[in-house]
Amino acid sequence: MRSTEEMYAVRDDEWWAEACANTVALAERIEVDGMGIDGHLRLPEFPIDDDCADPQQHFDHRSHRSWTLFGHVVL
Repeated sequence: MRSTEEMYAVRDDEWWAEACANTVALAERIEVDGMGIDGHLRLPEFPIDDDCADPQQHFDHRSHRSWTLFGHVVL
């Protein structure tokens, strides 16, 4: 496993530095102590948009928006 500094040093591209920063941000949201011991997958918690009632609605809204941005519409 590489350290954060080693990962940043792999490439000199701006997109790589952004990908590393995003990975660090996700890793900071995961509880490491006891991860997986009880058999449950631990995932980071993301904020839910104010106009969404629950996580499923948020997921549906974000998924639809992403597909629309790429010229696809999923119904």
